[in-house]
Amino acid sequence: MKKQSHKGIISAGMFGLAGLILASCAAKENMTIKLQGNPSTGYTWNYEFSSPGIIELNEKSEYTGKDGVTGAPSNYTFTIVPKKEGSTTVTFSYARPWEDSEPEETAQYSILVGKDLSVSITPLKSGGTE
Repeated sequence: MKKQSHKGIISAGMFGLAGLILASCAAKENMTIKLQGNPSTGYTWNYEFSSPGIIELNEKSEYTGKDGVTGAPSNYTFTIVPKKEGSTTVTFSYARPWEDSEPEETAQYSILVGKDLSVSITPLKSGGTE
């Protein structure tokens, strides 16, 4: 698989990834992960790291429906902020926080932070139920 230089957007969502993508960016560029969801249904994206402290994620959501329309989807953008050299896996779970059941969807990414705080990301598991 060919490694691509990428200006920082990896997209996944309720319909999964279009394919496996390797992406990297220089230390001064922002790398983001975009996931789709529908907050009006009570579902939200939660995440956890295999190795905390390597990166932080800044979350921003953007409503994509027409004003006043209930049930329209939103885009969730997670900006990767490298903190120190190392690697971690981030696992996203799309679920209702009050329900004790399996997530509706999961997505997983391997993230490598270099000495210069450059970021490389590899999607490991696309969203969707399998």
